[in-house]
Amino acid sequence: MFRSYNNILVRYLTLRTRSLEEAMEIAQEAYVRFLSMADPEKIIDVESYVFGIAKNIHIDRVRSSRTQAKAIERGGFGAAYGGATSEASCDGPEGELAAKDMVRLLKGALEALPAKCRQAFVLYRFDLLGYPEIAERMDLTESMVRKYVLRALRECQRSVGLHEREES
Repeated sequence: MFRSYNNILVRYLTLRTRSLEEAMEIAQEAYVRFLSMADPEKIIDVESYVFGIAKNIHIDRVRSSRTQAKAIERGGFGAAYGGATSEASCDGPEGELAAKDMVRLLKGALEALPAKCRQAFVLYRFDLLGYPEIAERMDLTESMVRKYVLRALRECQRSVGLHEREES
C-alpha cells in the first residue's frame, strides 16, 4: 500500500499544506490510522479511503491552528502557557527560580527560530502590533505572519513541555 500510494499522496498533501515535511507527517498518520482499523481488508477502494483519511487529518490540523491563533489573540502569551508566566506563579524563591528557568527556555526557543519567524513573533507579542501592521512592516502576507506567530508559539510550548518532561 505504501509503495503504491505514497508518492502521489505526499504530492497531493504538499500542494495542500505547502510543506513537504508536514505532508509526509500527515501521510504517515493516515497509514497508521488505516492499518489500525479493525478490518482494513474490507475496504474496497483503499486509495480513496487513505486519501480521505489524509484530507481529514489536514483539515483537523488547519482547524487546530486557527483555534490556537484565536487563543493567542484572546489570551495572550502567558495564558497560552496555562498562566505559567503570570505573577501568581512567581511566589517565593522557588517560583522566582521557576520563572527565570521558564524565561531562559523561552528565550532559547525564540533564538533557535528563523529570523523572520522570530521577528514576527516579537512584533506581535512584545510590540503589540496586529497581523496587518506586521505584514506591512515585514513585506509579508497576513497569513504568513499568522503562521510565523503560531510556529514560534509551538516552539516555545515544545521547549517548555520538553523541560517539564525531563524534570518528572
